[in-house]
Amino acid sequence: MKIKSAKSFRTWFKNKDKARQEAADYWDENFMGSQQGDKSGFFKMYHGEKEEIYNFLRKEVEMAEDGQAIYEFVQNAADSESTHFYMFFNENYLVAINNGKVFNQKGIQSILNIGQSYDKDDDPDKIGRYGIGFKLVHRLVGKSSGLDELLNKDGQGYRGPVLFSWNKKEHFDDFLAFEQFEYDSIENQEIPWLLKILITNFPAQPQETVKDVNFADVMPFSIEEIKSYQSFLNSVISQIDRNSMTSGSMFFIKLGEGGS
Repeated sequence: MKIKSAKSFRTWFKNKDKARQEAADYWDENFMGSQQGDKSGFFKMYHGEKEEIYNFLRKEVEMAEDGQAIYEFVQNAADSESTHFYMFFNENYLVAINNGKVFNQKGIQSILNIGQSYDKDDDPDKIGRYGIGFKLVHRLVGKSSGLDELLNKDGQGYRGPVLFSWNKKEHFDDFLAFEQFEYDSIENQEIPWLLKILITNFPAQPQETVKDVNFADVMPFSIEEIKSYQSFLNSVISQIDRNSMTSGSMFFIKLGEGGS
């Protein structure tokens, strides 16, 4: 199954800025953190010079209750002009599904961008323009604010929401069973997005090795994780009108302790 390359998205974002292009060796789009020696990472590309990632994120993900985080899924469904919206959860997982417009590059850029959202007039499709609010979704990955789980302070790996966004019904059907993924250009409009959002702004593709916030090699998005979401989705699929899923988006979250 072909999907858009999150790695290519990170490279595209790095090269959007001329200064970063001219100092390409200084910027590492495969480093999810801020600064390590003479290397600046993806977090710094998005948010600028920040002394401490944990404290920067805390004021955002601790600003609301879990119910307000859930509202963001409903808001995305409305912004994407969907006609069907579903939310399923148990003690371990949550999935929110709508059949609205597929995410474009600007939409992806927006949901990764803490502290800024696109104006409705600037982004007429609206999808993904609520960058501030979507950060609240990340709190669901932990037993409190989710910060420890987002930054792997509990030693259980980097958690974060997974986004799957498609524009053909066959993509939705294929996702239910696929285990192998090929990566193609983010310009290819015929294939879906599948990415995991780490520390609120780093998009990771399945099975890739990246540098974590401590500049250590990690593989934060495994096939085993995808299989767990596929299994949960298959357990509720009979409650979904699959014929309506000609386009849309799903958000998967492995809930924190007591998350449901």
